[in-house]
Amino acid sequence: MRKMLIITLVLLVAGSAMAREITPLKTDLTPPATVSGAAAACVAGNNNFGAIVGYYDSWFLGYENYAVPINAGDSACNCGEGVTITTIHMLLALDEFADFNISVAVLDAETDGAGCLSPSAEITASPVYNITGIPTLDYYDIAIPIDGPCATVNDAQFLAVYFLDDNGGNLVGLPITDPANLCFNYNDWGSGWIDVVDSFGFGGDILMWADMECCATPVATENSSFGSIKGLFR
Repeated sequence: MRKMLIITLVLLVAGSAMAREITPLKTDLTPPATVSGAAAACVAGNNNFGAIVGYYDSWFLGYENYAVPINAGDSACNCGEGVTITTIHMLLALDEFADFNISVAVLDAETDGAGCLSPSAEITASPVYNITGIPTLDYYDIAIPIDGPCATVNDAQFLAVYFLDDNGGNLVGLPITDPANLCFNYNDWGSGWIDVVDSFGFGGDILMWADMECCATPVATENSSFGSIKGLFR
């Protein structure tokens, strides 16, 4: 009996890995016209709604995390000393059956040895929020408040969104923008952070961004400088 149980578990894990594959983009939704968060002192990340080319409707399987790097120095921030993240956004395609739990986090950045920055240790995380009450199939800006630390303007950090369930098997669509950039789109479903453009051929960048405000007395984080790496995903 024990041998059979082990074999079954191995097959389940293998099946989950095989389910990760790119399917054709869905293009039945109109991208939003207004970028949320524009009233913040500065915004960083990917909120280029005008470059949306569609969404993947079958990639998301649940119990997984997404992360993208940001650097306040590359945005329109005019902060002298430091910036703090106040809200993390992720654009999703959802329908009226949506009912799932998420939280967001700010992660440290580290070099991966291959010329990229990759997500590292968690710096701070939000409480868990339930997403429900979606009226109809459309794109929705999921905006979660977070109390981020005061970081120096040139610190590299990652925005992360944690999906704590599978939405009951219902749609969680991932819209993307053209072009696709290496070292920008990270996904972790239990096997560590993976660049889905490099490893799976994602056709574009996922839409995640942060509202930030100026702050004083910043605390620098380890491996915080983008250096030449930031040019990879501008």
